[in-house]
Amino acid sequence: LLEFRQRLTESDPKSIDEFLSRNFDGVNVAFKLIGKLSIAYVIAANETIFTSKFGFGPAKDHWYRYLWQDCLNSGCQSYDDVKEKKIRIISFNYDRSLEYFLGRKLAATYFSPPGTVMKEELAERWAISGFEAIESDFQITHPYGKLGSLIHIPYGNSNNSNYHGMTMASNIKVIGEDRTKIDSFQTAKAWMETANKVIFLGFSYDKTNMERLGLASGLSRSIKNQQQAPYRTVNPMTYGFELAERNSLVNHYFPSFIGHESTAAIQ
Repeated sequence: LLEFRQRLTESDPKSIDEFLSRNFDGVNVAFKLIGKLSIAYVIAANETIFTSKFGFGPAKDHWYRYLWQDCLNSGCQSYDDVKEKKIRIISFNYDRSLEYFLGRKLAATYFSPPGTVMKEELAERWAISGFEAIESDFQITHPYGKLGSLIHIPYGNSNNSNYHGMTMASNIKVIGEDRTKIDSFQTAKAWMETANKVIFLGFSYDKTNMERLGLASGLSRSIKNQQQAPYRTVNPMTYGFELAERNSLVNHYFPSFIGHESTAAIQ
């Protein structure tokens, strides 16, 4: 454990994921377990902190509220209307905050409460109906894995006596592991091929991830097997990128979009 801490501190990697992908002369198995347990614990601890931010209370300043209000729930009169929205989400995060937020919003908006929701226990039971809807009816995939199902592992589990640390750690994948055979990566690739609009948000465009998404040679402007609307639009957000980085990104991964309707969004 002390060696893990020293190596992690001294090597100063870009991410814990990158650090865990390296081979440490036979100790990498132990390092991966320590790292995954640490990741799971930190995320679970922050779930407890952020419960109020993503719960039933007033909307705070985060992009999830815009996804819910302006995309998923916009113009909807019933839960069936929400399900008709053709939105797919590929998340490269381990955390479950998006599912937690959307599940509670669905429950509060469209599902009947089990009783007096002022009681926290009943409020959580109410939220479960939303989590079940997210898992059964929504298309959200985590190619890297996630901590676990919100139905079976409660959000903010780190303060619970029934802490699921080993289970959550086992659900996490790192770059050094073979993700190319993971079903969620195959699913993500298929979604990218058939989407008529693709938005990259908070994404680093890591070379390995782009390759595993089938985008090593860039995103095609033509949509696979689409006749009526054969061309897609793309919005690759590049907040925090330098101008040279942005230009290189566009020229390498999105050259066929330059000069078309999404050019302004790309730049």
